[in-house]
Amino acid sequence: MSLSERLLLLTRRPPILPRSEFSVAVARVGESEPILSVNGDAPLILASTTKVFTTASALDRLGLDYKFKTRVYRDAAVGEDGILPGHLVIVGGGDPAISGRLFDDDPLAVFRPWAASLAKQGIRQLKDGLLLDVSFFDDVRVHPDWPAEQEQNWWQAPTSALSYNDNVVLVRATGGLRPGAPALLGFYPAGPPLLSLIGQVMTAAGRGARVGVRRTSGSHTVVAQGLVGRNRTWTGDVTVPDPPLYMAAALSQVLRENGIQLGAPPKVQTEPLKVPTALSGRVLLHTHETPILPVLSVCNKRSQSFYAEQILKTLGAETRGVGTWSNGEKEVSAFLQRLGLDPDRYRLVDGSGRSRSNMASAQAYLDFLKALATKWSKFDAFQPSLAISGDMQ
Repeated sequence: MSLSERLLLLTRRPPILPRSEFSVAVARVGESEPILSVNGDAPLILASTTKVFTTASALDRLGLDYKFKTRVYRDAAVGEDGILPGHLVIVGGGDPAISGRLFDDDPLAVFRPWAASLAKQGIRQLKDGLLLDVSFFDDVRVHPDWPAEQEQNWWQAPTSALSYNDNVVLVRATGGLRPGAPALLGFYPAGPPLLSLIGQVMTAAGRGARVGVRRTSGSHTVVAQGLVGRNRTWTGDVTVPDPPLYMAAALSQVLRENGIQLGAPPKVQTEPLKVPTALSGRVLLHTHETPILPVLSVCNKRSQSFYAEQILKTLGAETRGVGTWSNGEKEVSAFLQRLGLDPDRYRLVDGSGRSRSNMASAQAYLDFLKALATKWSKFDAFQPSLAISGDMQ
């Protein structure tokens, strides 16, 4: 029995979807004729396979040496008393990895060098607090195609040029001393400003836990309900509606730990400066950089939707001036053209595949993969970032 015949048998094994929803195309690299094509020209929803378009396009356009940059400035001179009579300005560059993911699970690791750098320069107080410049992206944080009822879930986290901890906060519920007592509740690693937590979790007699958290679309209230055993801590995650302020809460915590006080609540700047940075009075204090390849690897291997959206908007920002879904997708279309493919065969509207409007046929997707492997000079660097079936990295 030939390989194509064996593969065809696999497509006929139950359980099977209706033929109109089932599409397969298989080919050897370098060969024009497919080994197998079953309903191969039917356009279907791409779902998470959309991420490969996003990550490949970003690597092609931004380059192997690209680094996501987050810059820290002051906008006034530091007095002899250590008081900065202005803001500490954090300028976002779309970095999705400001978290513990690449830092041994320490969610505050990125901020420690920032605070140490400020302390070394004698800064003891930020009179006007933090100014969070998120103008690298537009201010549309949630794609209009995404289902509102899933807004609280980690796989649908909002986007922002300044993002922290995947824009997800953990809710912790710890059982009290005796059954029937209210559980102890809190946020980790930092309590996002404006986000409130309503606790309806009680202590149970055993050591188990049955707890759920919810935040409705657009709401700043998180409700936790259920039971948790004595001496047991349960954790669950929920997205935050205001990513820059969430980052500000975590950074403020580290600054205070380093003896730096903040004299005002954080502010968010959504519009770019109208004058060059050199003329604005901003003085660069620190730059945090994250190389692109580890970011692509997290996105592809973990199917991390938040990373995909940050990558796509960064692609749009770097090439077309502002990070929007539309600008990012224009670059993806241009990449497909450079590969010799017809962009009209691919309908792409976001970076992760959360939208059900992302569509292509199995044959079109196969042509894309073949073009990557045979026509793209960066494929050898890109291939290790791809997911491997059964690999849970």
